[in-house]
Amino acid sequence: MQPYEKIINGKEERRQKEMKKVFKRLFSVLLALVMVVGVIPLSAIETEAAEKKTLYLKVEDNWTTGTPGIYLWNGSNNNNGPVAMKLVSDNIYSYTYVDTDSYNNVIFTPKAGIWTG
Repeated sequence: MQPYEKIINGKEERRQKEMKKVFKRLFSVLLALVMVVGVIPLSAIETEAAEKKTLYLKVEDNWTTGTPGIYLWNGSNNNNGPVAMKLVSDNIYSYTYVDTDSYNNVIFTPKAGIWTG
């Protein structure tokens, strides 16, 4: 190998090492950007999903003559009558609410707006 070949090969190796460093830095910056942009929408979705809850009720054919009602409350009674549930299929009903009061009690009634018992 001639001396000038060693110089050329050495310069080529240094240039390749520098290019590897540049690509690693570029890749690191792009990866960080993807991570930051990717986390923002996920946190928004999780927050929105955490605020809504759905309760389901399956009723027997003879239990109700109308749309079933649901009454939710926490430790204090808010004196609101049962609200109507939504028909999902056949005899399955649902009620979706935003859990701002952290309800821990529930009563289902055979007909919305009417207390029985």
